[in-house]
Amino acid sequence: MIERILLAAAMAAAVFYAARFYSLRRGLRSSRRLMEEINGRRVTNQKLILTAPDRELERLLETVNQGLENARLEQVVYCGREKEFRRQIANISHDLRTPLTSILGYLELLEDPDLSEMERREFLNVVRRKAEALQELISAFYDLSRLESGEYSLDPERTELYGLLCETLAAFYEDFQTAGLAVETCISQERVFVTADKKAAKRVFFNLMQNILNHGTSQVRIEQRREGAEVITTFSNMVQGMRQEDVPRVFERFFTADEMRTGQNTGLGMTIVQKLLTEMGHQVDASLTQGEDGDWFTVRIAWRAERQADKGSGKK
Repeated sequence: MIERILLAAAMAAAVFYAARFYSLRRGLRSSRRLMEEINGRRVTNQKLILTAPDRELERLLETVNQGLENARLEQVVYCGREKEFRRQIANISHDLRTPLTSILGYLELLEDPDLSEMERREFLNVVRRKAEALQELISAFYDLSRLESGEYSLDPERTELYGLLCETLAAFYEDFQTAGLAVETCISQERVFVTADKKAAKRVFFNLMQNILNHGTSQVRIEQRREGAEVITTFSNMVQGMRQEDVPRVFERFFTADEMRTGQNTGLGMTIVQKLLTEMGHQVDASLTQGEDGDWFTVRIAWRAERQADKGSGKK
């Protein structure tokens, strides 16, 4: 009697485990087919499921599903980067082609034997200016690539900003006059120091003043003063056609409000400004405000002051 009961129990267990084995096998086969289907697609939200319950296999499939989710996210990021890369290549090609086309066009005009000496000099000046713009553009591309790859060498040291700002402002004085820009300055002569690479700080000032020349209209304000533990430098200029939604993008690579990309601005200068300041441990932001006389675009730099020394104040 006992033997029959044991035999029946053994047969029941065998039937149970056999049924479970075939159920799990069928579920795994279904999951394998689904995995093959998922692998055949670039992006899919499908996940593996197990039709027969089993705790360990369910944990295994959870791990596999997490891997699939990570792969999907990486694919989305990759596609976004690829799209951005192609857009940047198109912008670079356009920005390089613009001055090159002008240079080639004027060189062809210079072959005309009937040109007067005055016309020849004028055309040669245009070619020189376009070549200089092309050289500046290539340098900007190179500097940006070095900044992003961490190869741009910075030598932070104790730097006094007053002299650097005044020196750069003086270099742009005639350009501002030629462009018809009325410049108002309020620069404190208090000697305050920051930790910065002098060449990089000067490059920041240069790029911001160049940005004013590219986009400023009628009035410009340049200020520098100490506020607590910071030195605040602001570059403000009146603008036309700029929108509030443009402001968060001014530091993006290749962003320019010049949608036709006429070659007047590539958008790289502001990106370099942000990256240099970030590398040196300082902050920069931009804003657009509406005044009684028009819209004002402002770039504000907050330099971390090293220490206060040789107290003195004044206005220039």
